[in-house]
Amino acid sequence: MAEKELRKLNRRELLKLLLIQCEEMDRMQQEYDEMKTKLETFMESD
Repeated sequence: MAEKELRKLNRRELLKLLLIQCEEMDRMQQEYDEMKTKLETFMESD
């Protein structure tokens, strides 16, 4: 989203975007942790 578009958003819309980004970050962190665990398990089994 362009900076100009962000400036037009109201507080509620900005908070909603922030919440969505936080949820996405949490989801990606969880996915990363799972992949890291799988990789560590795989590396230990060699």
